[in-house]
Amino acid sequence: MTFHLNGTKIAKITKTAQYVSGKGIIIKEPKTASSRREVVLSDGIIKILKEWKKVQSIEKFKLGEEWHYGDRVFTMHPDTISSWFVNFMERNNLPRVSLHKLRSGNITLQLYMGVDVKTASVRAGHANVGTTMNIYAYMQKTANYQAASKLDEALL
Repeated sequence: MTFHLNGTKIAKITKTAQYVSGKGIIIKEPKTASSRREVVLSDGIIKILKEWKKVQSIEKFKLGEEWHYGDRVFTMHPDTISSWFVNFMERNNLPRVSLHKLRSGNITLQLYMGVDVKTASVRAGHANVGTTMNIYAYMQKTANYQAASKLDEALL
């Protein structure tokens, strides 16, 4: 993911990093055209990323020519984040879930909060809305109840 702090609040997903045994870390294009996308970030995430950028700048300065990460947001080994996340969850007495489940939870939360399926689908990088609707069909019942409540608000 490239990230530019230029006031746009947009993260451009343009590359992925993967560890391949015997080859090391491979930087490549995302699997599908829909995986290459722009995602608008919240003010809270922008603040966190700005702080992270400061930390990275210090590390980059210390390493000088040894810095081999370019403008990558995540400079750790791709597998490290998964093990770090498991440890973080354990240290904070949180239920053990995978990063993929966290992603699914994010999409579910968006849909629950009333984000339209098309927007949630694009943010998730799904190739089409049908994929999102098939995976998150259980959310349709909740959306149906929300629609009824919104009609009450508008009409009563």
